[in-house]
Amino acid sequence: MEWLNYHHLLYFWVVAKEGSIVRASKQLRLAHPTISGQIHPVAKFIGSRNRSTACPSSSPAATRLLRRTLEQWFDSEDVKPKIVGELDDSALSKVLGEAGYGIFAAPDVIEEDVRRRYKVQLVGRAEDLRQRFYAISVERRLKHPAVVAICEAARKHIFA
Repeated sequence: MEWLNYHHLLYFWVVAKEGSIVRASKQLRLAHPTISGQIHPVAKFIGSRNRSTACPSSSPAATRLLRRTLEQWFDSEDVKPKIVGELDDSALSKVLGEAGYGIFAAPDVIEEDVRRRYKVQLVGRAEDLRQRFYAISVERRLKHPAVVAICEAARKHIFA
């Protein structure tokens, strides 16, 4: 089996949620070929053989795959959640968490801000999860002082 990463699953899930690659590309702000290339390994894994059935929204196997992946992660972390809702809106998740209606994930780099703003407590860490950040430039070397400063600060303080 070809290696599946979280980008494959994320893009596959967004295409399923949005119902098409075109709408998913607008949501993710990515080009159609990028999304198509990322969801292809997942579609291949679930046995989809042509473009018309490769759209996750038309495949119950896609939903099962995503659910199974999340359940495996919960099992590996010995987490036994009672899931009563799944939200795509991180702000709404935080507001509901603040009101005591559940928990939500947030990156470590904004932990203090989230704790202060939403008056919530840390209930655990998912050390295995990683979020990637990209700085895209048409230049081979970063020259603009502001961009250089941002990248250096990120390397020293966020990614250290």
